[in-house]
Amino acid sequence: MEKMNLKQKAYTVIRERIESCEYEPSSFLNEDILCRDLNMSRTPVRDALSRLEQEGLVRILPKKGVMITPIGLQDIKIVYDTRALLECYIIENSCGNLSDEVLEELKTCMEQEQACIDAGQDELYLWDYRFHKCIISQSDNKYVLKTLEDVQSQNTRLRMMTGQVSGERLKDTMTEHRRIYEALKEHDAARASDLMREHINRSKEASAHYIVQNSIR
Repeated sequence: MEKMNLKQKAYTVIRERIESCEYEPSSFLNEDILCRDLNMSRTPVRDALSRLEQEGLVRILPKKGVMITPIGLQDIKIVYDTRALLECYIIENSCGNLSDEVLEELKTCMEQEQACIDAGQDELYLWDYRFHKCIISQSDNKYVLKTLEDVQSQNTRLRMMTGQVSGERLKDTMTEHRRIYEALKEHDAARASDLMREHINRSKEASAHYIVQNSIR
């Protein structure tokens, strides 16, 4: 049991650092340094890296080390196009008449996002995620949910990168969330879907701009 706990801990820590871009795309990890940093033996660390390779977050290169997978323009297109397709589907089919409780949760997310912007806190990305997760969780389509779960790690990295483009994008995100919320509050799922698609596409453009400006391949 303890060995399994160590494997899960190694996986969780390394994945979180990849998602937050603490381990930057295209950078290399040294297995020995990882073991010392996590205070673990090679077995749980290697198990974690193997899982992360299956998820497309790292590449294990013989005699070279472990590379954090790069993010290119095609990755951005796939992730955001998938999100636009499925999140809009969820809104159209599951969000036409949201409960007061769900609407209040969305409102709380927006209030916390604004508080994070005002205070310059990194937790902004958590509340951004929770806003979308609240909407996604209204669906009971297990295949749609599984697909969105599969792209979540890459999407988190892209969210972090998008936020690095400029403070203006963060403000725009708040405005876009508010418009989506207002449409949902008025039970206008069609409008909310259109606004969500616009919001996701603008995030895609911001991420693509970051990639191009920083000459990332």
